[in-house]
Amino acid sequence: MGYVNRRFRLIAALGMALVLATFTIFIAIKGGDVQEPLLQASELVSKREVATAQSVQVDGIAAGPITGEQGKRFSFYVTDRKGKNKTRVDYKGSVPDAFRIGRNVIITGKLDGDVFVAKPNTLVTKCPSKFESEGGSSRSGS
Repeated sequence: MGYVNRRFRLIAALGMALVLATFTIFIAIKGGDVQEPLLQASELVSKREVATAQSVQVDGIAAGPITGEQGKRFSFYVTDRKGKNKTRVDYKGSVPDAFRIGRNVIITGKLDGDVFVAKPNTLVTKCPSKFESEGGSSRSGS
């Protein structure tokens, strides 16, 4: 009787270890790509291989000129706070009401050559802070 009980416990422990190992491998593979890496607009050049190989989020300032029709397919530029490292963005989808040149945006997509091709409907406009410094404008001044 003791032999059967020990054998059952061994099989149960091995089964649980197998389930745990499978779950760990699944999380390691699928859990790593849940959210795209966040790059600053200035990093699109220095981290080109990352932005080309996988989908990334880019945080930057919307810059002109805007071409095309907003709400359909249009393009604009994203740049860093100093106005350097300007990259063209091709975008299709909904546009936040607060979107305009000079506004901080986050957009998701991949770099294709020198153009950032955005995933549809991923443009997010960050609201300006009431307490911005370094020459930023306040909400009442927007």
